[in-house]
Amino acid sequence: MIRSFYLTNADAKAVAATLKSVIKARDIVTDDKLNLVIVRDSPEAIRVAEKLVALQDAPEPEVMLEVEILEVKRQRLAELGVRWPDSLSLTPLPAGSGTSLTLRDLQQLSPERTGVTLSPLAVRARDEAGTTNILANPRIRARNREKAKILIGERVPNITTTSTATGFVAESVSYVDVGLKLEVEPQIHLDNEVAIKIALEVSNIVSQVQTKAGSVTYQIGTRTASTVLRLKNGENQILAGLINDEDRRTASRVPLLGHLPLLGKLFGASADNRQKTEIVLSITPRLVRNLQRPGASLLEFASGTENSFRPWPNSLAPERPQAAAAEAPAAKPRLAWRAPANVKPGELFSADLVLQAGPPLQALPLTFSHDPKAIEVAQVVAGDLLGDGGATGLLASRIDPAGKVLLTARAPDGGGFGEAGVLITVKLRALAEGLLKLDLSQGGPGGDKHAGLGPLPVLSVQVQP
Repeated sequence: MIRSFYLTNADAKAVAATLKSVIKARDIVTDDKLNLVIVRDSPEAIRVAEKLVALQDAPEPEVMLEVEILEVKRQRLAELGVRWPDSLSLTPLPAGSGTSLTLRDLQQLSPERTGVTLSPLAVRARDEAGTTNILANPRIRARNREKAKILIGERVPNITTTSTATGFVAESVSYVDVGLKLEVEPQIHLDNEVAIKIALEVSNIVSQVQTKAGSVTYQIGTRTASTVLRLKNGENQILAGLINDEDRRTASRVPLLGHLPLLGKLFGASADNRQKTEIVLSITPRLVRNLQRPGASLLEFASGTENSFRPWPNSLAPERPQAAAAEAPAAKPRLAWRAPANVKPGELFSADLVLQAGPPLQALPLTFSHDPKAIEVAQVVAGDLLGDGGATGLLASRIDPAGKVLLTARAPDGGGFGEAGVLITVKLRALAEGLLKLDLSQGGPGGDKHAGLGPLPVLSVQVQP
């Protein structure tokens, strides 16, 4: 049999490697352009390959990160007092205008021939306060385990001069990113939690530095933070504490007089300058799509042996002496549920009804009873033991809105089924919180009510947010 798999999410080469490793497929061809995998093998191996491809070809989880970056800058400037003249300079004046000063001018110094320069008297009374908020509110949509980057700022040129022994001078320009840089890498878990690796850097130009050769470079101040968070879907987390606090105080006083109590304010001036800057990062993950846990029929299924992929083939079944077989009573076939223990309200999940080994059965009538207000039966499909029930009529079912499902599973080709495997798969939807139960009893349309089954199991699923 030849089977073609057109993949939607998985990579063709990765799927081909899985099939070669697990089922030892004989012939596998991949087409990277079409993202296609073609397998040629036995029908049993193809059935196993279909389930492996369904497991691997799952959509990639994505998350929307709502980020708010706030820079709060507070500035306070206070100047108060009287600044008295603090310098007096005397300058000899030349005898005539436009002429230079001579030694004779110095010998003939007089009050009329001497210039005086006195620093001004200033009275200062100023109080300034300012608050600056710089807000960036980007939204980043990122895939699972993929990095996303944001730069809000400028690219500052940095010029480098290179000279050779021959006198040749060359200049090269390199750019430095200055501003706000944010790098995030989410990792989405099945329990709707997101682990986020965050790297935040906030930088600004402090001053310009000019080299002896005339090139201009920049002094850059930087504040960085790097951490890993694990948040629930919709949970907000705030990172703060990147604080830059400057407190500068200067005073100018007249000697002795400026230190007098109370009166000292008249003979001096003081200036207080305080600047405080804080960076605050707020991040909230919101899941766009998470990885859906596969149904129980895909998580565990029979794959046969290395020589044959048919589950428990009769030719390979363990033999036992006829005398022992005659003495031992025939084991009754048993049923068991295989389903997730916990689901969320409104979630669609699958429950497999597994038939354990026993005497072959030709038809098995069953009835499911449930509360229609708490659980909804969406679909009933045939399992591995029955094959394609929709095409061959191996499974007859009827869903009653009043809370009952009547069905009859018949063996394909008029034979019997008694080997271990999935008999049917029921797709259910939880409608209310609490403990949901699905009762199973014998009896249904077109079958024997005494099939000789063992104790019938009850499906119990806990529904909680």
